[in-house]
Amino acid sequence: MRICMIAGDNPHYVHSLVEALATRNTTIELIGGDEYKNYQYSSGVRFLNLRGSQNPNVSILWKLIRVTRYYIRCLQYMFTNDVRVVHVQRFRFGFAEGVVLVCLYRLLGKQIVYTAHNVQPKRQKSLFTRGVYHLIYRCVDHIICHTEGVKAGIVSGFAIRGSKVSVIHHGMNSSVPKTQMSESVARERLGIDRDARVLLLFGNVKPYKGYEVGLEALRQLTLDGDGWRLLVVGGVSRKDLSYIRALDDYVNREGLRSVVKFDTRHIPDDEVEMFFKAADVLLLPYMEGDFQSGVLLLAYSFGLPVIAANVGSFADEIENGLVGYVFRAGDAMDLAEKINDFFRVLQKRPGLRELVMEYARERYSWDRISERTRGVYERLLESRGRG
Repeated sequence: MRICMIAGDNPHYVHSLVEALATRNTTIELIGGDEYKNYQYSSGVRFLNLRGSQNPNVSILWKLIRVTRYYIRCLQYMFTNDVRVVHVQRFRFGFAEGVVLVCLYRLLGKQIVYTAHNVQPKRQKSLFTRGVYHLIYRCVDHIICHTEGVKAGIVSGFAIRGSKVSVIHHGMNSSVPKTQMSESVARERLGIDRDARVLLLFGNVKPYKGYEVGLEALRQLTLDGDGWRLLVVGGVSRKDLSYIRALDDYVNREGLRSVVKFDTRHIPDDEVEMFFKAADVLLLPYMEGDFQSGVLLLAYSFGLPVIAANVGSFADEIENGLVGYVFRAGDAMDLAEKINDFFRVLQKRPGLRELVMEYARERYSWDRISERTRGVYERLLESRGRG
């Protein structure tokens, strides 16, 4: 089987998926940009850099030229290539790519699979966007999503028949390097005491992630004792600078400077392990969400337990008392109670990290994900054959 995959903006996920598919006698032609060119690909994957640079620091005119050139290259590829299944990971510009280009691809005899990582793109909830995705979900031949919650949102919110949507989990991050680094070494590198109780907020800093709830929970915890540390790790975009400043102001105002460490760089892959090995537990105090969190799965890949808000699919992804806890979204007191429960009960369980990793392997293995994804392709091709 030979398919074309149009990459999105999550290279780790896409690289892991295409490599897993390649082990199942599937040849993949991967269309992407410069962010994919430095990955190593097996013989079953052919990378086509049709998008090129996505440098945001250029003029609007140059961005328009760049996007137009990319669309022309994609159409040329589809017109001259006999690949029958096209799997799209993201529509950067919904109407142009999800409606116009998809309809053109279908006129050329392609069947389109779309992975809906969210019901609608994060932070894009306008009526116009909703109308565009109403069209997109009708234009594509099949939809893959990662959680039952996202499927329910698509089926009920956009009147799409359930058989058109398959739930296939987001796999664990297998691209971030893992070594034999110990917790003590990781903490030494970060200047953290071995006996500290270390909480981690990891990922791009965004208002919807509710970091202020995590800080308020920390403030409550410090009232009852010392030994707490909170790591806030991840990049900040220009539009979210005011949010990180507000968090920093809160830390100063509440006297938390000695226990909170901000690292707002883009974290290189070879440094990610250090933070997950140094932490006792990952916090996901999101205020909203209709998606599966890649950070949650990254934590699981390191055997790190998770305490998350009861939004999106977190309640389905975290078995309470086994690999973490779920708390009421926006409730800092409930979060503080769950953190105390974690250190009082769960953290003392022997072999906790190994248990978390085993739990994740059973649910999120790339072998299982690639099998189910290839099954979607096969059913589409069979249905075309019967037609």
